[in-house]
Amino acid sequence: MSRLATGVLLLLAFGAAVAAQETSGAAARTERGGVLREEINEMVDAYLLMKVQERLTLTDEQMLKVMPLIRKYHSERRDLERRRFQLLMEMREGLASGGVKEDRVVSFLRDFKTAEADLQAAIRRNLAAVDAVLTPVQQVKYRLLEFELDRHLRELRHRARERRGLGGPAGDRGPSGEDLEPRPSRR
Repeated sequence: MSRLATGVLLLLAFGAAVAAQETSGAAARTERGGVLREEINEMVDAYLLMKVQERLTLTDEQMLKVMPLIRKYHSERRDLERRRFQLLMEMREGLASGGVKEDRVVSFLRDFKTAEADLQAAIRRNLAAVDAVLTPVQQVKYRLLEFELDRHLRELRHRARERRGLGGPAGDRGPSGEDLEPRPSRR
């Protein structure tokens, strides 16, 4: 990954953190955070597509076929990961308050298992669609590129948290880097 791309991703991640702190009110923070998250997702997708074309040496025909598939794959994956994370947060809050009945726990487990199954099915389905366009060598290069990008984004999120004083142990983070523990008030 080039230094320029690394710098852009780092600035985006840091900018999102600063913007979230500067916005007043919980609703405004949520709305602005969502907009920034979408902008960052779009930039990451654009970067990924640029790297896909560069590293996989795709033909023009392959690129036209694979671009929408990769966009769909990453969008669906993010949405399903967010759904899974929200379910976890709801149950964590319910268990912490002590007011969760067993039927709600059973319902949560059913919803959570469905969300996990949906995520895995979407990953398999979308990767199969992408693979159908690529040669076996390109498929391996794509997997390596995705792994590298995921690892780099986790590192950027970790650095941004450290700058905000939200380091904490790794066990306090969700699979996508979200905080599982409530953040302390910064007022």
